[in-house]
Amino acid sequence: MPTLPRPLRRRGALRLIAAILALFAPTARAEDPRLSEIWRCGGDRPGYEHHPRDGAPEHGAPAGTAFQDLPGDWFCPRCGAGKPDFRRMGG
Repeated sequence: MPTLPRPLRRRGALRLIAAILALFAPTARAEDPRLSEIWRCGGDRPGYEHHPRDGAPEHGAPAGTAFQDLPGDWFCPRCGAGKPDFRRMGG
């Protein structure tokens, strides 16, 4: 059975770790103004937007979790850029 290249195996492990950590991340309250902030990735393939109210549970970002409350090692599901590469777009 062929094995994945090392970077791809690592990225898969990071996604799993991020998903597990997201289960324990503090979630913002419904009236939290941070939930209306939209964050856009500025990495290699810009354009992915994180909407905290909707979240992206399949990528370790449960609905209702403010961007600031995501784990520090959370990354863009489109290009793999880290949280520092995201910019707040408004709400």
